[in-house]
Amino acid sequence: MVPIRGGRAAPLAHRTQPLPALSGRGAGGTQLDMSEKQDDFWRPLWKRVGVVVLGFVWAVIEARRGSIFWPCLAGVLVAMASYEFFLTDRHK
Repeated sequence: MVPIRGGRAAPLAHRTQPLPALSGRGAGGTQLDMSEKQDDFWRPLWKRVGVVVLGFVWAVIEARRGSIFWPCLAGVLVAMASYEFFLTDRHK
């Protein structure tokens, strides 16, 4: 439990090392950059297809409700995700 000092929580000064899961170290202690970590997450096809389908369904629902802004926003996000996930070679 964090001790309370003056009505506010005291800073956690004892934690000087980053958490192992968030340290950015790969197998063997090599440094990973953000794009490598993201590539590993998006590698399964079902995740990429699910994001695109979810965005498309969101755009259709909002369009049927008569909105203009939200379907346009969802459509742009679907277009960007489709381009990034299926037309570039990063996630294969």
